[in-house]
Amino acid sequence: VFNWFKVLNAPDWAEHVGDFFDTPAEAQAFIAEHTPFRAAFPDYQATLEEIVVEGNMVAILVTVRATHMAEYPHGELKGIAPTGKVLEWREATFFDVTDSSPGVFLVDGVARLQQLGVL
Repeated sequence: VFNWFKVLNAPDWAEHVGDFFDTPAEAQAFIAEHTPFRAAFPDYQATLEEIVVEGNMVAILVTVRATHMAEYPHGELKGIAPTGKVLEWREATFFDVTDSSPGVFLVDGVARLQQLGVL
């Protein structure tokens, strides 16, 4: 887990995420999905706050800090012009370690929108 966040926080993250996926196709799909987000928030830094393990279930809580430098073309951030504002929000991931599915990923989008002045 710690190495995953080290890679995600690196400026050259896309060159190293392949080590965390079972196939090159999975790595490429992740890179394609996250490249627009990293263009919008190029200095993305996730700080691991807590890991909770109970049986096969794992919960990971992080705080993210990033500067809004470009428009992100998806979701609640779509259409918001770059503000140059430094934002901070929380993300949580829940998954079953015995299952290869991605689990549940939650983002505090309300906090981001409030900091951008949209809400």
